[in-house]
Amino acid sequence: MVAIEQNVLYIIIAVIIVIGLIIAFMLRRRRGGKEKILNAKYFAKETEEKKIKIVERDLESNYMDNIILPYGQQKKLSNIRENTSDLTHKVGYFNNKINQKLYSLEEEKEYVKLQKLLTNVDKTKQKLGKKISKKKGEK
Repeated sequence: MVAIEQNVLYIIIAVIIVIGLIIAFMLRRRRGGKEKILNAKYFAKETEEKKIKIVERDLESNYMDNIILPYGQQKKLSNIRENTSDLTHKVGYFNNKINQKLYSLEEEKEYVKLQKLLTNVDKTKQKLGKKISKKKGEK
């Protein structure tokens, strides 16, 4: 009997160990053992590419700034820049005005809704008051 109980004990311990190993492998798989290493390499490569693009854009913008244009073209370019700046300011101003108007319209709409709700509440209050007064009169 003792030998059978010991064998059952060993079997139970073995089953627990197997279940523990299965859980450990599942957790490791969820965390992505090799995938994290691959993702790290991928992100490192991607950041390198982004750095290269930023440097290229910087060099290109410096090159464009260093180009010497004739006086007439420089004047036209400065006028275009001024006009663009003015237009962006005007667009921002009008966008702000539109947002303010939209906000005020939304407030008015909410005010109308609240007024309707208030009238409905008053009506139900009057109806309930009448019912309560009738019940008091019946007693």
